[in-house]
Amino acid sequence: MDLSAWSREAVEQLGARSAQLRQRHAISERAAYTWDLDTAELKLDGHVFRLVTVGTVAGASFLWVWANEAIPVIAKEGLERVRQFGAQNDLSLLTTDFASSFDRTETGSILFLLFEVRTP
Repeated sequence: MDLSAWSREAVEQLGARSAQLRQRHAISERAAYTWDLDTAELKLDGHVFRLVTVGTVAGASFLWVWANEAIPVIAKEGLERVRQFGAQNDLSLLTTDFASSFDRTETGSILFLLFEVRTP
């Protein structure tokens, strides 16, 4: 698998879907938001969406949510699919617990495609 080409496509699709979501719900790019890990909800400009936590960041380091016991189970539902995809396609970025360097936009976009996110 050409991860580089695939992730570029993912970044493009994420940008387009984000724009569609903002337009459909009249959400500004600077909209106020809150999130709640205990309920796995993201509240954005008066709208409520399901929140899936991917991982935590400290500086340039990234810890996948499956390795973080502090994150409630409800907020990481579905992420096992990411590990399985990584294992099936020999993509260590998607199977290890910790990464010392990563591209936030690229990683988020890859997950976007894996979850086949549909805008409400």
